[in-house]
Parts: sequence; structure tokens; C-alpha cells
Amino acid sequence: MGGLSGFLLDLFAGYGQYMFFSLIIHGLEGLVAGSALHFENKYVRFLIVVASALLMVVGYWLVDTFLYSPAAGLAGIIPNLFQAGAGVLVALILLPIFRDRLAIK
Repeated sequence: MGGLSGFLLDLFAGYGQYMFFSLIIHGLEGLVAGSALHFENKYVRFLIVVASALLMVVGYWLVDTFLYSPAAGLAGIIPNLFQAGAGVLVALILLPIFRDRLAIK
């Protein structure tokens, strides 16, 4: 769902050049982050969620570098780190709730 929502957001917000990249990047980010549901150890879950966030940052760095320039890629790192940090916080808050509701052991 994260990939599709990123795709649609880019489409309707006028960032069509990012649509397919967002679909792939956020889809992979969600796949990696979702795998954290299967681990009991909270430190392992934390590292997986952080890895998924870094995947997003690196993904958009590569896309911005490809579409525009290396300078544009570098300029996007800080805002993407803030976005990723917010995503990590939300994921770590919601992770225990979803594990309990879905009865994932």
C-alpha cells in the first residue's frame, strides 16, 4: 500500500517524474519494514525499521541524482532523513499494536 500511495500522491501533486520510483522505493521500504513484525527482539525490529528508512533515503538520493544532478541528490538527503525519521517513529509506535492485533508471534 505504501508504494501505491506514494505513486498516487506523486501523480496528483504534480510530481509525475517520481511516480514509478515512489512505487518501487516505498513498496520495498514497506516490505522490509513489514518483516520486522516477525521478530521478537525489539532491537532487531528497530534495526530493520531503520534499514527500511535508509532504503528510502538512498533510493531517492539515487533517483534525484539520476533525474537531475548529484547536487540535487545530495540536497534531498536531509529532508528525506526527516521524513524517514518520522516514519521510523510511527512504525515503532504502531508495530506492537499490529503484532498484537494480528496475533503474529
